[in-house]
Amino acid sequence: MAYGLAVRNPNTGRMFNLADVASGMLTFVTKLEFNLAYTAATSMTFNVLGGVPESAQIVLIYNVSTAAIIAPSPYVGVDFVSVTGFTRSGSNLIINFNTKLDAPGAQQAPLSISVYQTTTFPKISSNSYGVAFFGGTSPQAITDTIKIGYVRANAVRSIAANATINVSDIAGSGDAVFGWWSNPSAVVEMNHADKTISSTAATTLYLTAFGEVPNLTLPKYGLAIWNKSGRLVYSSAHIPFSKVTTKNIGTGTVDTGVDKPMIPLGRCGYDAINNGLWTIPIRGFTINGRNVGSGRSTRNQYTRLNTGGATPNIANYPLPCPILDATLYHNV
Repeated sequence: MAYGLAVRNPNTGRMFNLADVASGMLTFVTKLEFNLAYTAATSMTFNVLGGVPESAQIVLIYNVSTAAIIAPSPYVGVDFVSVTGFTRSGSNLIINFNTKLDAPGAQQAPLSISVYQTTTFPKISSNSYGVAFFGGTSPQAITDTIKIGYVRANAVRSIAANATINVSDIAGSGDAVFGWWSNPSAVVEMNHADKTISSTAATTLYLTAFGEVPNLTLPKYGLAIWNKSGRLVYSSAHIPFSKVTTKNIGTGTVDTGVDKPMIPLGRCGYDAINNGLWTIPIRGFTINGRNVGSGRSTRNQYTRLNTGGATPNIANYPLPCPILDATLYHNV
């Protein structure tokens, strides 16, 4: 370690450099779950960034990024509208879509997007207090003003081929759930509505749920920092939620640059299979070494869908997602 501060991870027993993770620490802002308005243009605006500094990087986790809209009878026409990205304008978060709905219909499940920000550290002055790191382009300081996300729960779960498991015991409503697995044949997806995970192949899932920890606890040994008012503002008993990098995942295969990448679990779109009537499989994620890809999961959004002869128009888009290092959170 050329510079920084090494802290022992209480979960894995390994050391990690706090200076390395400081610039990637993530803080939960809000969770958006919404239906599309067919009268709107190819974007929707949410005024949710009023408390987020302009200097902070906005990080979105796309739990559900494609909406299926069912048109009225006699035939069940289907529109699929996909998120293509986002922009920020002041306190507004603008979610962009690939197309505008042509007509109203019944949306089968809401889009679900968790909004995070990189932790913004204040400029350091001569009368500052806390611990500062100068490992990047700007100093990072742990002071009273930060609100870091931490590990709320870790779990190792076995899942059989074409099976589904429930993880509601570790995943709260505002938590981000990340996973890593070693079987490259497994296509894994998560339904955030009922907190279930499916896989096409047998594998072991290394899962971590991240969220806010309002009352930090002291480590048996390690590092604790109090502010001037006596409040505990950092404790090495808790492992911070920190991304290594951001990559566009969801279509194709992407080299993350991380040997054991942990990715946010969710759903990354749909496929369409014509077997007389239409089957619409849900797409999930694959991990093969450093590479993250996608494929058909074991679950379907629709089976035997009658579209009156029309082909479902499905467009899946790669979206920027935070990538974590599984070795920081698990013994793998």
